[in-house]
Amino acid sequence: MAVKIGSFDFPDVIKVKYELFMNGVPIAIQSSERWFAKNVGEIYLSVTDGTNSMIYQVSNYQIF
Repeated sequence: MAVKIGSFDFPDVIKVKYELFMNGVPIAIQSSERWFAKNVGEIYLSVTDGTNSMIYQVSNYQIF
């Protein structure tokens, strides 16, 4: 999947969604989504607990 974040184009991205559950609770208490770009690494992270949310996304990167 292709993604554009700011001025960067990432042609090959894998999106992974995580959901955390507690015993006896039928709904997720926290969920997050991470995007990984080929040859770059993690470029996006979103975390929410239903009340609060945090989003981090790549603003610059360098390949060695």
